[in-house]
Amino acid sequence: MRKRKKEAEFMRSMKRSNSKAWSRTATPYVILNLISLGTTRCRSATPED
Repeated sequence: MRKRKKEAEFMRSMKRSNSKAWSRTATPYVILNLISLGTTRCRSATPED
């Protein structure tokens, strides 16, 4: 239990310290992943495309 709390605190501090840099690097990958997921889902849902 204590270890998990320590990990959560560590993650929180990491996010706080790297929030700007993390978001700057992560957002393009997240957007790309969302786009690829959406396109694959739409393609499988609509075979006529």
